[in-house]
Amino acid sequence: MYRIRLILLSFIITGCTPDSSFSKKGDGLLKTEDETYVSPINDSNYEFTYLEELPSEKLKMYKEFLRNGSISSLSDFTPEEMVLIFMNLVFEDNLEKLYIITYDNGHLPPVEDFIEEYRSSDWSKRI
Repeated sequence: MYRIRLILLSFIITGCTPDSSFSKKGDGLLKTEDETYVSPINDSNYEFTYLEELPSEKLKMYKEFLRNGSISSLSDFTPEEMVLIFMNLVFEDNLEKLYIITYDNGHLPPVEDFIEEYRSSDWSKRI
């Protein structure tokens, strides 16, 4: 039993130690394990999106959905892709389109109430 505890403790300690593959240098460069220095990527022109990995055809369909608001534009998307779209709409604060893709089974309030409730909720302020 003592051996098992010792092995588990060593795993915990090993797993909790910081990764030493990079260390900071005073001028902002990162030192790798092979003693070379690299600059961290900091592209201020980069616009984040959850949809980077989508094929161009799916991006076209998504842009069509943004233009016309028709959920049928997204009919060929997988559930995983729909989650990415949902997250991207939240990130972009596009609540009208978020409302369209939110399943409601007839229970969602009108879009204006949905947006007001979303904006007034505590969790929306954390995003």
